[in-house]
Amino acid sequence: LMPAAGPGLLVVLAAGALLAQESLAAARVLDRAEVLARQIAAWAVGVWRRASMPLRVLIVVVGLALAAAAAWGAYLMIAGR
Repeated sequence: LMPAAGPGLLVVLAAGALLAQESLAAARVLDRAEVLARQIAAWAVGVWRRASMPLRVLIVVVGLALAAAAAWGAYLMIAGR
């Protein structure tokens, strides 16, 4: 199971690093994932810098709404409803 973003993600990253020390295939996969993550981050920073202030506000509001929806969904799953 994949954990939600937070401390559990650090455990997954640490496990990947340990696995990469033992397996060349795992190391290559993690290298590709790092390159992709850096490209996505660079794209996101570029979009943020070019965005007007109203668009930045909209991006933040949508992000907060998505986080709230994810938290509500997790609550419902845990509460068993």
